[in-house]
Amino acid sequence: MKLLFKIVLRNFKNKPVNYLVNLLGLSISFSLIFILGSYCYRELTTDAYHTDANKKYLLYNASEKDKYGAILPGLLKEQIGLNVPEIKESLRLKRTGQTPVFKVEDGEPMTSELVYADQNFFDFFTYKVISGNLENALANPMSLVLLKTEAIKLFGTANAYGKTVLLNNQYPFTVTAVIEEPKAQSFLSLKAITSISSINNIQYDFNQEDYSNWGQRNFLTFVKLAENTNPENTSGSVTRLFPPDAGYERNIQLCPLPDIYMGQCGINSPSLSFINRGDKTQVMILSMVAVLILLISLINYINISSSQRNELVKQTGIQKIIGANWSHILLGILVESQLVFLSSAVLAFLFSISLAPVIENYTNLVFGTELLLSPVAILGILIAISILSLLTGVFPSISHYKMLSIEKFKNLTVPLKEKSSTQQAFVIFQFVAAIVLITFTMLVQKQIRFATSGLGFNKENVLAVKLNEQLLNKMDVLKDQLSKQPEVTQVSIARFYPNDVGININSAKITQPNGEEKNGKANTMDVDPKFFSVMGIRPVEGSFFSENLTNNTDKIIVNETFVKENELKEPVGAKVFFSNKEHEIIGVAKDFHFYPVSKAITSLIFLNQKPTHLFFPAYCLVKFNSSGFSSLTQTVEGVMKIGKELSPGFPFEVKFIDQGVEAMYKSETQFRKTFSLFSGLAIFISCLGIFALSLANSQRRIKEIGIRKINGAKVSEVIMMLNKDFVKWVAIAFVIATPLAYYAMNKWLENFAYKTELSWWIFALAGLLALGIALLTVSWQSWKAATRNPVEALRYE
Repeated sequence: MKLLFKIVLRNFKNKPVNYLVNLLGLSISFSLIFILGSYCYRELTTDAYHTDANKKYLLYNASEKDKYGAILPGLLKEQIGLNVPEIKESLRLKRTGQTPVFKVEDGEPMTSELVYADQNFFDFFTYKVISGNLENALANPMSLVLLKTEAIKLFGTANAYGKTVLLNNQYPFTVTAVIEEPKAQSFLSLKAITSISSINNIQYDFNQEDYSNWGQRNFLTFVKLAENTNPENTSGSVTRLFPPDAGYERNIQLCPLPDIYMGQCGINSPSLSFINRGDKTQVMILSMVAVLILLISLINYINISSSQRNELVKQTGIQKIIGANWSHILLGILVESQLVFLSSAVLAFLFSISLAPVIENYTNLVFGTELLLSPVAILGILIAISILSLLTGVFPSISHYKMLSIEKFKNLTVPLKEKSSTQQAFVIFQFVAAIVLITFTMLVQKQIRFATSGLGFNKENVLAVKLNEQLLNKMDVLKDQLSKQPEVTQVSIARFYPNDVGININSAKITQPNGEEKNGKANTMDVDPKFFSVMGIRPVEGSFFSENLTNNTDKIIVNETFVKENELKEPVGAKVFFSNKEHEIIGVAKDFHFYPVSKAITSLIFLNQKPTHLFFPAYCLVKFNSSGFSSLTQTVEGVMKIGKELSPGFPFEVKFIDQGVEAMYKSETQFRKTFSLFSGLAIFISCLGIFALSLANSQRRIKEIGIRKINGAKVSEVIMMLNKDFVKWVAIAFVIATPLAYYAMNKWLENFAYKTELSWWIFALAGLLALGIALLTVSWQSWKAATRNPVEALRYE
């Protein structure tokens, strides 16, 4: 064994570049795989830490005509307990109607997230308690359970048991427990939980029909099934609980807990802000990138190891003469492979731990280093790496064995051969991967530009002041004072902010001017007459609201989608009956994206009325002129000053509309950054392998280059000779990669209702970039070999 280590050390000294390239490439690829693997594992095992998680489900209405999805009636829980014995436990959750504001003693008011839950919440979901008793924490009205971080924000310490928190300056709650945030990923993003019986004490949330009317739907309902229960049979039993006159189609399905996070359970309401949402497509794509990185690094190792087989033939021949048999030779190759892989794994662990904060900060990709450092993960990684090193070490060993013959050793020469077809295929695969990754990266960037540029409304120089309870009662005063600010040009009140429009869903009966009647559905948005000019929304037909409010009480404006979906030939003048009142369409507004382009624009009715409650959010939109940073700062400071004076008991929230657009596409932006980063590193790893291969190629042909130069070959001709193989491989890879990239991009774009075009130039530019990367990688080595003095290559011949 000692001799084997000496041979490995000598090989490293003879070919340091090849070994360093292998170490660097493998360590970078392993660290990326550790990071991506940890992230994907974390995402795909969401909520697995809950006790009996495999028996717990969320109920949701899967009917295509139902837009509420998982939001179901409150009295369903009672009916389940009476009529569905295979359901052993059920639980309801409901978000408070207004944005909750917490205040403690002399502290500053702070917005939070409050969820109503049944008393058995902590029996159903698993949390670690810091203080208090979870068994009866939600037993009484006005009890409050805080997460540790929320308790620290409010009280400066996690020791908050028994203390009082004031909700919206009106309702006192007593802290009955403080819990730890779960370390694992969860669909629940909680800050504070109160008993569902507290609803009766909260004026703006109390509604007796929540518990007596099948049409009143405000709750998420979770169930736990008995052993060996078929979820499909249970879904039918729950569906039959709904009366025929419920007012909507019913097709109740059971959604496993992990699928909730992946957005497959009908949770389509932005108001459910306590629900975390993942992206299964993103996880699958990043998983494939991780596999691709692994394949590229293994291909690099195999190609570099195989490229050294000429030198190893003579070394192995000497070993055979002094008595080494084939098993000893094979063992030496495998030991060398194990050392390289294990060394790379150690470096990868160091890279992963040290780079974790940087990558998380850049991509918002939370993967958790504690998973990597767990004994099970370390053991599994070491076993996997040992197996990979054996597999990759066997390939060059077999290739090397085929070359071993005593005749070759006696002649002390190895015939020059062209690269093996397997090695060529490996290099072509790397170029295919590079072209696909480059193409996909450009498409993601193009789609995000498309999504954020064609919104249909003005996103520049518009501030959104979120109305709280005090500002709601002082809307006119707020508008008047803001309008007097020097840089402010227009002010509007509306239930609009990107991805937070606070719309109602209504059924409507439409009567066209020719007398034709039909039933339709639409969302509604409360706006004032200034809304359309502030947001730059253009009329398509008819007119917008006038400044005289009395002339608009029975008038409405609809968007283009409303006209298309209801097939209105003459929309202006048509009558729409909803909310027990008839309205007349006076205008059609140009469509705009109030939700991300992944969702189709829905029918929308604009009502000229003031918001009277905050069950849906409302905003004061402030349009201003900005001649520079100084004037912008003064405008924002002026708005902040007015807002704080008018709402001293509530936090004052002001945001730019373009910030809302950025937040609306946060997931896509995060994916672009993540994919671009890991794709770039995958291409860099490919470049390392191609560089090492070009180095071996030039060394293998050094005598040929010397002879050609003596016979008059120019430097440019030698460089072209050394590079032509790589150009040919890029061309073949381009032909293979183009249809693969086209298919992959089409599948990804299926996630968007509105998508950019797959332009031909994306594929052409990706091919050119791949060719440029290849030539830049190999040309320096080719130039170095071409300009070398031929005497140095031939002096020993």
